[in-house]
Amino acid sequence: DSLSPEVAEHEPTVALDGGKDGLDVIRRLIGGLAAWLAPGGRAIVEAGLDNVAEAAALARQAGFRTALIADLTGRPRYIDIADASG
Repeated sequence: DSLSPEVAEHEPTVALDGGKDGLDVIRRLIGGLAAWLAPGGRAIVEAGLDNVAEAAALARQAGFRTALIADLTGRPRYIDIADASG
């Protein structure tokens, strides 16, 4: 009920309900990422402003290289997750 209309009307529920800590979807994505990425490949993942650092840490723990990317307001919002083998 507290979401702005542009979010509530256009974002899928799975993107808005990340579980208790907001990272459920990111955990699932990182868990399958090695199978999806080509050697040296990368994925850009959007995370919540309040948990982007923790999401990047999960990717590093899974063996990926990461870099944070700022959104248009200058706040870190995206994670560049790269295959560490390439």
